[in-house]
Amino acid sequence: MGKRKDVTKNAPGSDSDSRQAPAAAIIGDCTLEIWHEVPRARLTRALARLGVPKLLRSSELASYDGPLLLFRSDCVFDTPALKALIEAPGVAVTGSAAGAERPLAVHAPAGGRAAAQSLLEGDDEAAIAAAKAAGIRILSPNELGASYWHALRKREVPYVLTVTKDERAAIEWRMFMGTY
Repeated sequence: MGKRKDVTKNAPGSDSDSRQAPAAAIIGDCTLEIWHEVPRARLTRALARLGVPKLLRSSELASYDGPLLLFRSDCVFDTPALKALIEAPGVAVTGSAAGAERPLAVHAPAGGRAAAQSLLEGDDEAAIAAAKAAGIRILSPNELGASYWHALRKREVPYVLTVTKDERAAIEWRMFMGTY
């Protein structure tokens, strides 16, 4: 069996953040459905299954200052990628969005909420620089080291995808084929 790459090694904030479980928040409001369900509902269920203790409401986000998993609402995540991100404080994961690779989710260290939120909501060099200054490394799904899915006993690069009207069928097909 393959060994997972330790993306938390030497990650800023990883020592203190590993003691406090991160809360999660989903920003945005995607209404497109994948397999008859909006990505927010799918992600909320997956986070609960993986043991994330708290999902913050938008109104709670501004005052939260602990470690935080922050996700865009228009994305779907392969379980190994999601699990690897949960275990990797100080990491943002990229995926395909509007024809380019950009950050779609962040595991921000304590105090890094504003930089993480700016990274996901903005698309500029200033947001990337602020995230890096807050100790956030930007990795692709392949760099998370989550290519082996123990439950299915298979190896493949995990996906992190943005749901769009034009890509919905292709995403459903990718998710379906990923389970075999």
